[in-house]
Amino acid sequence: MATNKEIWEQYSNFAIDLSNNSRKLAFAGAAIAWLFKTDENTFPLFVLCSLFLIIVFFILDIMQYFLGAIRLKRWIETEEKKKQRETGSIEGEYKKPMHIDIPSYRCWRGKIFTLIASYLFLGIQVFF
Repeated sequence: MATNKEIWEQYSNFAIDLSNNSRKLAFAGAAIAWLFKTDENTFPLFVLCSLFLIIVFFILDIMQYFLGAIRLKRWIETEEKKKQRETGSIEGEYKKPMHIDIPSYRCWRGKIFTLIASYLFLGIQVFF
């Protein structure tokens, strides 16, 4: 048996590890793609597609944390003002609505799918 808190901590650990490892794989994918650079400083089409997706990955990676921080900051400031008016203090428990995390979660999912797609393009270049 596990508590709700323990389960969410486990989920958080998985998500953090996935983000950290996928970031390393994105850098590795860019390095691998660089091996396909021609003497004319160009890349084959599938490698260019892979590089483009790696750039999208990093944009989504930044957006995940940016959107999460901005949305959480706006929400908690509003909630603190309410609690200050009601109790005279901002201390206490807050029930964060799930919709606050939706944009960050979408970016997180998007960057993982983008990274997988970038490696598929590299695989096509290598094996076909």
